[in-house]
Amino acid sequence: MVITIPCLADTSFLSNFVFTGNAVLLQKALRAPVYLTPVVLDPEEPLGAEFLLEQPQSEILRPLFVARQQQNSKYKNAELPLETFIAGRETLWRSVALTADEERLALSYRNGNIWRSCPGSKRLTGLDPGEAETIAVAISRQWSLLIDDQAGVELVKALCPQLQIVRTCQFLVRAVEKNLLQCESAEDLFNSQICGQWGFYAKRPGQKKYLRFRCNPPRCEWE
Repeated sequence: MVITIPCLADTSFLSNFVFTGNAVLLQKALRAPVYLTPVVLDPEEPLGAEFLLEQPQSEILRPLFVARQQQNSKYKNAELPLETFIAGRETLWRSVALTADEERLALSYRNGNIWRSCPGSKRLTGLDPGEAETIAVAISRQWSLLIDDQAGVELVKALCPQLQIVRTCQFLVRAVEKNLLQCESAEDLFNSQICGQWGFYAKRPGQKKYLRFRCNPPRCEWE
C-alpha cells in the first residue's frame, strides 16, 4: 500500500499518534506534514503559559482541557507531546482552510439526512464536526484520508469510492514495511498503548471481534 499525499487526518486518527508521543512517525511515513482542518486543530489556539487555560476550539484539545479540570492523569501525560506537536506547525502538520463549497459540504455531512445518499445505510445521525470537515476537504480535493471512524469510512465509500482511506492499524503496517518502526514496537503501540491505554478500538458490527496488530508478517487481524 502506497499512501499518496497530501493526507488529511481526523481527530481520532491524529490522537492515536500524538497522545502516545509518536506524531513524528506520521511525518516520517508521509515524508510531508499531515493536513488538519480548523475543527481538528485550530492554528490560533494559544500555547505556552496560556495552553488549555480556556475552553479550546480544537477537538483534539477538548479531552485534555476537561481532564485538567478533573486532574485526570491519563490525559495529563498527553499535554507535553500535544504541545510539542502543535509547535511543529509546517513541519509536522499544516492547517487547511476550507472553501465556501467545502464548508457547505461539511454542514451536509453533519446532517443525518446525508445517509439518504447511501443505499442500504441504517444510520440516522450525521458526522461529528471534525470528521465532516476532514471528509469534505478530502472529497473536494481528492486527498488521501487518515481516519478510523466507521461512519466516516462508510460515507466516503458511498460518495467517493476511489478516495484512498488509511486507518491506524494499516498505517502502522505500512510504517513497518518501510522500516520506520520495528514490528514488535508497532504491535505494542497499537495493542497496548493506542487500544489498551487510550481506549481506541475497532469492532466488527454484530461480532465480538476486535482489531489487533500482529507480526511475522506485520498485519491487522480481527480476533
